[in-house]
Amino acid sequence: MEHPLEVGLLLYEAGARDHVIAAGVLHDTLEKTEVGPAELRRRFGAPVARLVVAVSEDEQIPRYTQRKAELRHQVAAAGPEALMIFAADKVSKVRELRLAIGRLVRLDVEPARSLLRPRRVAHYRRCLGMLEQLSAESVLVDQLRAELARLEAVLAGARTASAVA
Repeated sequence: MEHPLEVGLLLYEAGARDHVIAAGVLHDTLEKTEVGPAELRRRFGAPVARLVVAVSEDEQIPRYTQRKAELRHQVAAAGPEALMIFAADKVSKVRELRLAIGRLVRLDVEPARSLLRPRRVAHYRRCLGMLEQLSAESVLVDQLRAELARLEAVLAGARTASAVA
């Protein structure tokens, strides 16, 4: 529950409209529940459902890199409100990853190494690049840039600790 609520809070703090905040809170619904777009539309309205669909991955695409690339393309085509939700989601996810890696590294726990997957960080870098092109003036893009820099610093420290061990 923390992640969707944080996305909603980030959107609220960025001045998003109510339906964008609602879509932000619901952004993972299609990917993580059995609820479909029609049910979202019925319960929350077409604008919210449209945004949730726009920021949801196509699970039919089996390869991670291709699925994430298609998602970025889909969000870019969906417009500024979808870009806001996408940016807030990435701020939250990068922060979550940074904090998890930091905790595990401090505890010298082996699973920290499994979080160091380069393709995941590469996806976040590509997300930032897309958002910088399409939403350069967004406070959320600034937050994502800062969170990604913090994550990369933690990763550099984790790799150094891993090499020493």
